[in-house]
Amino acid sequence: MKKSCALVLTIAALTVTAPMTVHAAKKPAVKKSGVAVAKLKITGMHCEGCAMGITRQVQKVKGVKTAKIDHAKSLGTIEYDPSACKPADLLAAVKKSGYKASLLK
Repeated sequence: MKKSCALVLTIAALTVTAPMTVHAAKKPAVKKSGVAVAKLKITGMHCEGCAMGITRQVQKVKGVKTAKIDHAKSLGTIEYDPSACKPADLLAAVKKSGYKASLLK
């Protein structure tokens, strides 16, 4: 486990958080009043701390409503405003946090 994962995991153990998942689609499904859902396959995560780091980075993207990352399934689900950001912005945020991601159909 990477040192940063161990540190984040320790911090995560001290805080109460809900499970995180992130999803992105090539043609995002519009859920309700301008909200789209993106489903992502994310690789390189080792623990919940990794998922938390990705979630924090994705939530910084303008237009993201929710970001949930599931490290056990290597999946993510992101609800976002398609007029404010694009799936490529979400992939870039995952990459910026040090992981690889691809859009799922």
